Amino acid sequence: MVWDVGSEDVRNVCGGGAWPIMSAIQANLGSTGSTTAGTTAATTAGTTAGTTAATTAATTAATTAATTAATTAATTAATTAATTAATTAGPTSGPGGAFVCPSPNGLFADPADCQSYYNCGHGTPYHHTCPAGTLFDPNTGNCNWASQVTCSATDATTAATTAGTTATPPSGDFTCPSPNGMFADPADCHSYYNCGHGTPYHHTCSPGTSWQQSISNCNWNSATGCQ
Repeated sequence: MVWDVGSEDVRNVCGGGAWPIMSAIQANLGSTGSTTAGTTAATTAGTTAGTTAATTAATTAATTAATTAATTAATTAATTAATTAATTAGPTSGPGGAFVCPSPNGLFADPADCQSYYNCGHGTPYHHTCPAGTLFDPNTGNCNWASQVTCSATDATTAATTAGTTATPPSGDFTCPSPNGMFADPADCHSYYNCGHGTPYHHTCSPGTSWQQSISNCNWNSATGCQ
């Protein structure tokens, strides 16, 4: 309830001080405004602090989970790769048994098999076999056509047969055009002669291949036209 201004004791007749009604209204309004402001400020501060704390906690949890997942995935991948590499490329021995690398790194002929060789890495030998029709050539450090390689392995005959090229004793029916070189067999496009110091040695190309004089090697039938 509020008294009208006409009832106000403006002259302090009642002894309670001048303007007692207005003073009381002002005091009550000021107290309410202050309380409201304080409550609002406290609520805002509390809400802001709570939101900030919740956001920080959620961000930290998400970051930790992502980091853990990435680390686990990377570790698993690395372990799998290392295990696969170790299983796939282990030290090997050829038919001649244990092999000792002449030097820590390089390619070296298998002393027991002309078609094979060792790839030494940091002193560890890894055994490899050349494709059919080829032998390992120590002079070039690569697999080469069997007709181009002089094989000195202990099982040279077996290696040459495995390579797919058959050599026969000197033939008296063919005359070498020059003392040394390889020349087509005029009677068989799948064969050729390897002449050494005027002596012809007859050879037969691997299945699916035939002689191509332009490259002095056996080549695929589809390239030579020989069927």
